[in-house]
Amino acid sequence: MSARLMQATSDDNVSRKVSKIASIIHGMVAAGRRKIKNYREITYKFHHKQIFFKRKKYPKHTNIQWSTR
Repeated sequence: MSARLMQATSDDNVSRKVSKIASIIHGMVAAGRRKIKNYREITYKFHHKQIFFKRKKYPKHTNIQWSTR
């Protein structure tokens, strides 16, 4: 095997490994984004349900501290 051919083969292997790692990282980031989006939607809905429930339970004119969590 000539030196140039060996160099080309090793470059090809390196680029293949790099692209494989990049695709794995990209997939992990995409999955993380989906999880964060779902979590935000769930917490947003839950938070608004809590506020609605508390306001229904206690009228606004009463002197009760509203907790947001």
